Amino acid sequence: MNGLALHPNKSLIRNIGLDNTGTNSTPNEFYEVNGSNPNVEVNRVEIEQSVIGTEAIKSYYRLSESAKKAKPNKLFKVVKGLSIFYKLPLFILELYKKRELIIYSKKRLTIKGAFISPLSTFHFDDARDINFGKGCYVGEFTTVWVINNSKEVRNSCLIVGDNTYIGEQNNIRASGGKISIGKNCLISQQVSIIAANHEYKKEDLIRNQPWSRVNNFVSIGDDVWVGCGVQILAGVTIGNGAVVAAGSVVTKDVDPYTIVAGVPAKKVNSR
Repeated sequence: MNGLALHPNKSLIRNIGLDNTGTNSTPNEFYEVNGSNPNVEVNRVEIEQSVIGTEAIKSYYRLSESAKKAKPNKLFKVVKGLSIFYKLPLFILELYKKRELIIYSKKRLTIKGAFISPLSTFHFDDARDINFGKGCYVGEFTTVWVINNSKEVRNSCLIVGDNTYIGEQNNIRASGGKISIGKNCLISQQVSIIAANHEYKKEDLIRNQPWSRVNNFVSIGDDVWVGCGVQILAGVTIGNGAVVAAGSVVTKDVDPYTIVAGVPAKKVNSR
């Protein structure tokens, strides 16, 4: 672009990021520059273009261009062709390992008249377990899990009715149970909806135990407003037209058209 790059031959900056004063840091002199001192007085000099440096850079790029134009020999072509057969099984194996951790974006989850943010994340083992109605909205950084225990036990499901808004940074866990959200609902930000609990028998690690089949659901009716930061736990039914105030923890059923708030959430008013 007919411009010049400026490279001082003596740094005036001292990197103290690895001097062992920070958290999780160990002493390391890798980035130290000899004689660097931000307090030193700089002698102003005439800046001139380095002929040697310019020719070295030109020579480097000339070599790079000639290497690109060079034709590979026959042996190279054969080896390159055979390498595809080696890489292909590894690629398929990696896909198989990650089959339950697919990022399901707008491009893969196409619903006519609905918007699913490309920055939302869906984890599932069967796309048929996820059902959004028309006019739905799912905001950025919302995470949805719909993973079944096994091929034999398939009880995970997410159903969202028409024109329901689900905001940003929500956590919807339909693994091990069913979450149903009605029509025309407003789910604010940073809301957690949990459909199932882990079993926790003493004989085994909790992480190794399956989802509980008791109260493994959350049912939210139509025209429900769930405020920011609400936690809705497994086995809860929220009736039509209810309002859940911000920051509440819902552990019991909520009657239709009631307003609940608190930890645990209790009725404070009616619509």
